[in-house]
Amino acid sequence: MKLTTLLLVITTSFYGQSKVEIAKELQKQYNPPNKDYVVFIDYSKPISEERLYVIDMNTSETILTTKVAHGINSGKEYATEFSNKDKSLKSSLGVYVTQETYY
Repeated sequence: MKLTTLLLVITTSFYGQSKVEIAKELQKQYNPPNKDYVVFIDYSKPISEERLYVIDMNTSETILTTKVAHGINSGKEYATEFSNKDKSLKSSLGVYVTQETYY
């Protein structure tokens, strides 16, 4: 599966909404060139669980779930510390429109 220029959402909470609902809202707000997929990373889950989700926006289905790491200074089992500062070695929260190709 080739995913290029898509919306990436890194969060610690979904605030009671489904990923698809949030994805639709964020696509309207950020208008990414590729509207077929949205990727979520849910840092409220421990590193031992699957917490990366690829949502197919055409079918509203989760088509991939997998484990994903967090920055070494963000925590051990759970990511609890976040930063956007260079060399902090912490994960960053937020919404990103990616520019490179991911496989």
